[in-house]
Amino acid sequence: MTLTALVTADICLSGQGALMLKLSADALACGAILLLSPLSYEGSARSLHLVVPMSLSILAAQGLFMFVPGGGTVRGEGMVLSVALMYGFFYTVLRNKEKYATVAKLFRHEAVWHDLESYARMYHLFIQTWLSFFCIVLVASDRGQYEAAAFLTVVVIRSIQLYVRAFSGRTMLVGPKMEKRIQGIMSGDMRSLLPSSPSETPAMNALYKRILIYMEAKKPYLSPDFSLPDLAKAMFTNMSYVSRTINLFSGYNFRQFVNRYRVRYSVALFDNDPGIKVMEAAMMSGFNSMVSFSMSFKMLMKETPISYLGKKRMKNVRSRKELLSSFQEGERSAPGGSSSPDGENSPSSHEG
Repeated sequence: MTLTALVTADICLSGQGALMLKLSADALACGAILLLSPLSYEGSARSLHLVVPMSLSILAAQGLFMFVPGGGTVRGEGMVLSVALMYGFFYTVLRNKEKYATVAKLFRHEAVWHDLESYARMYHLFIQTWLSFFCIVLVASDRGQYEAAAFLTVVVIRSIQLYVRAFSGRTMLVGPKMEKRIQGIMSGDMRSLLPSSPSETPAMNALYKRILIYMEAKKPYLSPDFSLPDLAKAMFTNMSYVSRTINLFSGYNFRQFVNRYRVRYSVALFDNDPGIKVMEAAMMSGFNSMVSFSMSFKMLMKETPISYLGKKRMKNVRSRKELLSSFQEGERSAPGGSSSPDGENSPSSHEG
């Protein structure tokens, strides 16, 4: 909407000359607005609260130098770009300050992706600043139409890139394959970090099959004390080799690999007995803390154990009600219409 207003004003009120450079400045200003789009770890409310005054300020700056006599093209477009970049820098500094306010945020498993998003925003803001400065220089030097057209083409491509970044969640700083690798590591997939030589793969494959058979048959994960040395000892090999094998073929580290078995076991407990307590299921599954159980359960099942168990209980209650309702309907429709277990209304109760 802001871009439409700026372009309309430039087309209607600009007499000549620097129209393409003015359009380039408008696109650069709107690109700065797109840089305010919230990242994956940011809420959208604060971003939206700043976008509105930023857009109004840009339009006010455009109108001030367009309608005031003697405003000038250079001063007008320079003010528009300065206002846009000022808001962009202010917002970036504010959000980075909030991000690094607590140490705990820096050590979360998704911190690498969040840092990449922050660096990407600062990188794109730097590019916007450089292009804005270059645009003002072109306007001031009164370049020809070919230079202006070439610059407008660059700005349009740049604007498309920022639009894709804002609405796709991509950083537009590294390639899509690298982004997928980082996001995969965030979700616990460690396979991309473990390049193995081809000669090791068959042996590791055989070992992994033995590990799966052992986990299914012996269920060692039900012991809270089960550890990597225990598994390595059972497989008659060293801990490093077992760890690399699990990482390569499952995509998880040893702890995540074991906890997935424990979560599946707890799900079976919930399915078989919805009346079981969550803490009891956690202990029976091999977890030694509710925090570890809840985190592992949510990572695998995409919901908390309390939520899952609540749904199972509700489903169980509905099944019982449906069963009771169908039983009562069958009783009413049965020949003789008996209405009580003692058969007060049955034909045999009236004999003799």
